[in-house]
Amino acid sequence: MKTLKIGITGISLLMLVIFALPCVAQNVSEKKNIEPAKEKNEEPVQNQGEDQKIQNQINQNQESQGEQRRSRVATMVQEMLAVANRNSSIGQQIRTIAQNQNQEQEEIENALEVTKKRSGIVKFFIGPNYKELKKVEDRTENHKNRLEELKGLRAQLENSADAEVLTQQIQIMEQIGAELENEVNQEKQGISLFGWLFRWMAKK
Repeated sequence: MKTLKIGITGISLLMLVIFALPCVAQNVSEKKNIEPAKEKNEEPVQNQGEDQKIQNQINQNQESQGEQRRSRVATMVQEMLAVANRNSSIGQQIRTIAQNQNQEQEEIENALEVTKKRSGIVKFFIGPNYKELKKVEDRTENHKNRLEELKGLRAQLENSADAEVLTQQIQIMEQIGAELENEVNQEKQGISLFGWLFRWMAKK
């Protein structure tokens, strides 16, 4: 009788182990499946972090370009004012061009800084900041008009050294104008769902 009880107990334990093994195996399998899923979920997060770092670096580089332009314009204005002081006949016209260029360049850089603060997801829905970009384009058009006026004043200079100085400043202005047009075009690139509407509103 005692032997029979031991036998029944052993069979019961064996059956318990048999039924328990599939559950344990399933849990192990599920755990293995969950871990890769976590890794897959972590990968986009990591990629997003890397993308953000890249975007931050781009913004820093663009801010650096803006500061470099400010510095170049400041130097250019000083050179133009020096020429203006040496040529009383057309000095006031050159001085006005230099002062306007300095003021509007600051407005341009401020507008570009505002534009670059718009995140990628916002750009996807409503596009870039067309209002600020239009401000840059308007100031850039003024920039071109001042260039032509400055070229005309250069032809009136009798001193060849002053004419050479103005030629150098004109070249700097042309380079800056090309940079600004390129930045505006870059900001306008990409697909947006409702960008067309905000572009239309910015023109009003």
